[in-house]
Amino acid sequence: APVPMRGLEKSPFYHEFGIRAEEKSLLLAGIYAQLAHEKDWMYLDADEIIVTGEFDHIHLEAEAHGKLAEAVFRMIAQEK
Repeated sequence: APVPMRGLEKSPFYHEFGIRAEEKSLLLAGIYAQLAHEKDWMYLDADEIIVTGEFDHIHLEAEAHGKLAEAVFRMIAQEK
């Protein structure tokens, strides 16, 4: 599941997403988790591993991409 967009009101792109975007983004992890459970898919909640970048509170910084890649790798390796 993607990292929620917390602090979006500080983002230069805030008005492009709408006032409920942050609230809606917080719901995604539960939706993804339920679907993964129903379909017997692997599931990873990125919010447990990383945060969005400080610039726009939407995108990831380089370090976060690396941490997420490592977590995905470990999860896949455990399944084999």
